[in-house]
Amino acid sequence: MKKLEELTELEIKDLSYDDIELLIKLRKAEEGVKFVTQPVEPEYFKVPEKDLVIYQVKFLGNNLAFQNVEDAQKLIDLIKSSKGAFKIEYGVESTYYTKSNLYPYSGEWDEVSSQSLYSEGLYNEIRDLVQKNKKLKEEYTKLLKEYQQSIEDSKWIEKEIKDKVYEVQEKYNQLNNYCYYFRRDYLPLANNDETIAMKFMNKAYALTDKQQKYILENYGEATTEV
Repeated sequence: MKKLEELTELEIKDLSYDDIELLIKLRKAEEGVKFVTQPVEPEYFKVPEKDLVIYQVKFLGNNLAFQNVEDAQKLIDLIKSSKGAFKIEYGVESTYYTKSNLYPYSGEWDEVSSQSLYSEGLYNEIRDLVQKNKKLKEEYTKLLKEYQQSIEDSKWIEKEIKDKVYEVQEKYNQLNNYCYYFRRDYLPLANNDETIAMKFMNKAYALTDKQQKYILENYGEATTEV
């Protein structure tokens, strides 16, 4: 098949969508761009919803979890109400000491957070399904990344070809409109005298010699405005 640069403007004008896509594909082949089919996200194994809600309180950077929010709150209240709480500090030569009258764990016990998760029994049942879904997702993500990279690598090719095609097609759309105006408006005003009609039209549109020639040769086929 011909490359874009080997086509005449009249051939470019008549290119269909499929023709343009084929030209783009040809150019990709010349540039060594991989042809990658867009992957379809797989159907994943159905995994049951999480069956447990736990309530957490933070304790020195660790989360203590409870199934009952009241139990979590009791622990918070107990820590806050403790009067004999000390913080143990590390001293020199492997000695330890306490700081007394220190409000214990200030700021860490003020809120209870909740989280949905699986109970141990249900997790053991669905663990294999989760692993299979993970592998399916990883493979799909890999293929999708390759596809997106192929698209990114060839964007300039698509733009270059489409810009050229649309430039030519727009040029001939405008010429077709000129032909239509010439036939619809100027010829009747000039009593079908092409020379006089062209003078009228040229004053309005400042046509080039090539445009005038094209109009005179093709106005008979122009029946609608583009």
